Amino acid sequence: MLMTYITMKNIIVCLILFANIFQSNAALEKRKCFLSSKFQVRVANNLPPYTEPIYLHCASGDDDLGRHKLERNQEFHWSFCERVIGTLFFCHLWWGSKEKAFDAFSGKWKGRCDSGTCSWIAKSDGIYFAKDSSKNSLAKMFNWEVSRASN
Repeated sequence: MLMTYITMKNIIVCLILFANIFQSNAALEKRKCFLSSKFQVRVANNLPPYTEPIYLHCASGDDDLGRHKLERNQEFHWSFCERVIGTLFFCHLWWGSKEKAFDAFSGKWKGRCDSGTCSWIAKSDGIYFAKDSSKNSLAKMFNWEVSRASN
C-alpha cells in the first residue's frame, strides 16, 4: 500500500514537472497548450493626441519581454500558456513624469480573463482593465503615480 502511494506520488510529480518544462517558453505561441489554458495580454496607449509616448517593460519570473515604446493608439501584446504551478506577468509603464507598476496577469485571477484575453489601456487619468479584447468591460484599476526617476 505504501509503495503504491509513493509510486503514484512520483508519477504525479513527474507529470507536473513535465507540463511546466513543456510550457516554459512563452515565445512558442503557435503550439497548443498542454494541461492549461492559453492567454493573451494586451497593453494599449489610449492617451490624448499630441502627448508623449508610453514606455513599458513587462516580464514574468522567467520571460523578460523587454522595454517598448508605444505611440498613441499602439499596443504591445503577447501570448502564453498558463503554467500548471501558476503564472504571473507584471508590467511597468512610464508616461512623462508619471508611472505605474502592476500585475498584468496572475493565474490566481480565476474568471478575470474569461475570453483568454486581458487588456490594459493607458489613459490620461490612469490604467484601465478589460477582461476581453472588445474593451466592453473597461474599468479603471490604477491612478498614475509621480515618477521617482525619469526615462
